[in-house]
Amino acid sequence: MTSNQENNHEELLKHFQQNVSDILKPAHDEAYLLRWLRARDFDLAESEKMLRDHMKWRAAVKADEILSNWTPPPVLLAYYPGGQFGYDKAGRPIWIEPSGKADIKGLLASVKKSDLIKYKIWQAELMQKILQEQFVKLGRYVGLTLIFDLEDFSIKHLWKPAVDFYSEMFVMLESNYPETMDCLLVVNAPGLFPLAYSLIKQFLSPATKRKIIVLGSNWKSELLKVIDADQLPVHWGGSVTDPDGDPCCKSKIVMGGTVDPKFYFLEGIDRSMLTRVTIGRRSALKLPFHVDSRRSLLRWQFLTEGSDIKFGISFKSQNRSDSPEEPLVPAARLNSHMVPEDGSLTCEKTGIYTVTFDNSYSWFHGKKLLYQVDVLPPPGNIDELKHSDSFNMDPLS
Repeated sequence: MTSNQENNHEELLKHFQQNVSDILKPAHDEAYLLRWLRARDFDLAESEKMLRDHMKWRAAVKADEILSNWTPPPVLLAYYPGGQFGYDKAGRPIWIEPSGKADIKGLLASVKKSDLIKYKIWQAELMQKILQEQFVKLGRYVGLTLIFDLEDFSIKHLWKPAVDFYSEMFVMLESNYPETMDCLLVVNAPGLFPLAYSLIKQFLSPATKRKIIVLGSNWKSELLKVIDADQLPVHWGGSVTDPDGDPCCKSKIVMGGTVDPKFYFLEGIDRSMLTRVTIGRRSALKLPFHVDSRRSLLRWQFLTEGSDIKFGISFKSQNRSDSPEEPLVPAARLNSHMVPEDGSLTCEKTGIYTVTFDNSYSWFHGKKLLYQVDVLPPPGNIDELKHSDSFNMDPLS
């Protein structure tokens, strides 16, 4: 970088800090702000939009409280591969992820896709905490060194719901944790790797793509060029084992493996309580509900037969007919044919809340949907309980 570029970036940083001063927190220092500027090539308008969208997202997913208020499902702690282990020679925390050993089909049979995404948020927040600890220790900001081990990666990992999950995960990470990773080292890349990469590269920023390094058969010696042996398990070319001699150090790194069927989702829901409909190809089912009491609770549960469905919730003010719809639960395709979906939303404003089951992306197939949505009144008003039509609350005409 030339001195002129450096001066220009410093000037842009000052302007950026002023532009977003209304949403900054004490911990948001210059290093933090630079991450958002770099992610958008120092475009002030794009960087500001990205950061403001991120702040809204953090509030929606309750990211600030996730480490203290959410416990990941046991199956994810036991079977989702990965873990933080040691530091490289530059002081960067190392995250090792044996992705080739992931049983994504088994995981998606055991938890909702939204739980998998939430777990990645939980991991990302954990890494932010570790990175901040390194910043205090070193007096400078460092990113993450990620080792992606694709041993045992096969065609089963290209199963469409698995690819959908990874795509959504990368979009979430790229949008909300920019410039967190300094380098991504791929080891044991199989012949299928170019095909797998072609499926997800569209979701990666140019900056992220530049940080990906695929190592060859001598990958262990290559890793030792940037990582001391006493900071790496024996399995990956280092010298560390668990106290019991385990070369993979499973006490810190989850190795994945086939999910025990005992974790599979077996809790059926009473289908007699659900409304059954078929949503035709290129069609959608919209269920608008009028909510006239703040703090009412909108609840839902649903499943599909045979394939996924796109689900979302939006809000529109009843006082202004020209007001735009505000997405509250962003529309996303869910594997509700594998694991039933459920959730709730506190209605902070009065108005029209529209629950949408969308099959407009399907050119050829209708979807069989079983659903239940109900609205509970605010606390202290429980006798006014209302139900939707599968629960006796007719959608607005």
